[in-house]
Formats: sequence, structure tokens, C-alpha cells
Amino acid sequence: QSYLLCTEGVDCERHYVRDGAVLEKSEFPEVQISSPLTVGATITVSNLPANTKVQWPDFEVTTEADGELSFDASVGGSYSFVFTHPEYICKRMSIDVA
Repeated sequence: QSYLLCTEGVDCERHYVRDGAVLEKSEFPEVQISSPLTVGATITVSNLPANTKVQWPDFEVTTEADGELSFDASVGGSYSFVFTHPEYICKRMSIDVA
């Protein structure tokens, strides 16, 4: 068993560990959203880092291995997502469907 001793100022929201080193997380990449954002459309969110964990509007959590997700917008409203990845700061995003 091994341990990593960290100095003050390190937290899991802003840092991650790779190969025994504490590294600062980067901003989450800018995601791309397909259009139109209308009821009945299939909406695709792309440019996600591989293996991003996604919390969907119904609070289900999936891992998106291929860098994108799609959903059918069956009703209008705001669809809220949370994207997490070890190397990036958590991103919260809402997609408004008219």
C-alpha cells in the first residue's frame, strides 16, 4: 500500500494524481451542441473527453467512451447535465429546448 503526502491547498475539485504526481486540472473543453434545439429533435453533445462521466437530467450517470452523447428532446424545457473527468474541472451545462 502506498500513500501520497500533499501540501496544503490541494483538493479533488482542482487537482488529480497521475503517476504519483499531483497535477492541476484544466478547464473542461468547450462542447459542441447540434441544432436545432427544438421538441422532437435528436440533440448531440460532442467534444467530450473520452470516458467522461455524465450526469443526465434524470440523475442517471453514464460513462461516454466515444466523446459524445445524444438524446431525443421529447418535451420542451431545460435539460441539465454535469460532466466530470479526472483531468478537468467539472462542467455544469443546461440545454434549453423550445
